[in-house]
Amino acid sequence: MLNLYVVIKLFLEDVLEVRKLPRRTPLYDRHASLGAKFIEFAGWEMPVQYTSIIEEHLSVRNSAGIFDVSHMARIIVSDEYEDVLSKLLTNDVKGMKDYKLKYNLMLREDGTIIDDMIVYKLPGKLIIVPNAGNDEIIASWINKHAGEEIAEIVTEKYAMVAIQGPKSQEILQKISECDLSGIKFFRCAECKIAGVESIISRSGYTGEDGFEIIMPSEDAVKIWNLILEAGGRDIKPCGLGARDTLRLEMGFALAGNEFAGGRTPLEARLDFVIDWDHDFIGKEALLEKKDKIDELLMGIVLESKAIPRHGFEVYKGDKYIGKVSSGGYSPILQKSIALAYIKKEEAHEGNDVQVKIRSKSVPGKVVKPPFIKK
Repeated sequence: MLNLYVVIKLFLEDVLEVRKLPRRTPLYDRHASLGAKFIEFAGWEMPVQYTSIIEEHLSVRNSAGIFDVSHMARIIVSDEYEDVLSKLLTNDVKGMKDYKLKYNLMLREDGTIIDDMIVYKLPGKLIIVPNAGNDEIIASWINKHAGEEIAEIVTEKYAMVAIQGPKSQEILQKISECDLSGIKFFRCAECKIAGVESIISRSGYTGEDGFEIIMPSEDAVKIWNLILEAGGRDIKPCGLGARDTLRLEMGFALAGNEFAGGRTPLEARLDFVIDWDHDFIGKEALLEKKDKIDELLMGIVLESKAIPRHGFEVYKGDKYIGKVSSGGYSPILQKSIALAYIKKEEAHEGNDVQVKIRSKSVPGKVVKPPFIKK
């Protein structure tokens, strides 16, 4: 018989395995020192805001904001396996030029989205940046189809921060050892920041000009502090709250919302990420579904400040026509907005609809994202 000590030990091990503590980025203590409020997101304990979401949002739109995006997954694959990756991605990565980025989708055989991601091409390797918490899922999918372990997860080894906003280049240039004006949109460079070897890309999730920086985890606090110091009053630390409102104004998809429930790129209006001239997993299924789409992702601008949440129903009169995938308040429009999957026949701009928010039907108008023009 097992003694009581062994029974308790096994029980505790099971409990701890089931209730895994959220992961923390190398910047966690720094966020806490800045007064951040935290939430759990995709298995990570992340700052949701420091002062207010609206204040942080407007700082990015008007000057600059800095985000900790170390929760995003990072996977490295040698470029000798670019043929393998090409078959797994909708936007062909074969022959990518060094220091170029490509937005991409990885699909299941039925054409539904596993995840979206950015692929970086650097000399000798490709860096894949999927969504938070998906490093094991994406790496396993790659290895399964390669028939060997070719995907190296480096999420913990490297940290990642984003500086976004019209003053981003001016601020970051103060501590960068390369000319940032030479990095065009969706391009990257290997560049030292205050002596730290980093990868700087001109990219982001806000619709503003800006950069995303990958660096060794041990240097994350140093670079974060130097960026804040270089920006002074023109920059604010920003949390996931502002990150969400910024991306929503631009109509950018969020993995757990717009891709939930087995959506295809055709429904999600992401067909621009598909290179039809190469073979990839899910291509045949998409070709079969191309003319059979029942719903499309559209925007809705509401006539009220009531917030539409994920899952809220959309109606045309008494007729149910869809569901909200993401919703929130737009600080720029000063109105509530939503992304929603709407029946194809009702998914046209200017259509008057209602969103059921709790017990009320709130009127709104269908628009094609983005909600603001940049």
